[in-house]
Amino acid sequence: MPTLPIPGFERDAHGKPIIGTTPEDLYAYGHLIRSSEQLVLDQFSRGFVSGTTHTCLGQEVCAMAVVRALTHPEDAALSNHRNHGHFLAYSGEFVGLVAEIMGREAGACGGRGGSQHLVWRHFHSNGVQGGMTGIG
Repeated sequence: MPTLPIPGFERDAHGKPIIGTTPEDLYAYGHLIRSSEQLVLDQFSRGFVSGTTHTCLGQEVCAMAVVRALTHPEDAALSNHRNHGHFLAYSGEFVGLVAEIMGREAGACGGRGGSQHLVWRHFHSNGVQGGMTGIG
């Protein structure tokens, strides 16, 4: 399995990652999201991911921008089937994401949510198109 450099980042008092504001910080975090998505596609093509997966390749900056606008601890993030970038920007839980997608117990949802149904604190996603509309 390829290794990925995970950028160091601080966490706020509520455990959410603090994404820096410099171009270098934003690039590093965007690179983390892009690299993780490429890893997921690689593992999917090798048969290590059951079911399906939808990536957010090309949408990394959108994920970071939306999540950075959530400034209060109780702010919730509702995502869709292309949720990996949103999840990483919101939680910073790279290992939890990859383990979840691969169905491992160490995953963010104990390996039960898979690629499309991720939950972490106030982050919720759903693989059904429009499935989060009623909650929003």
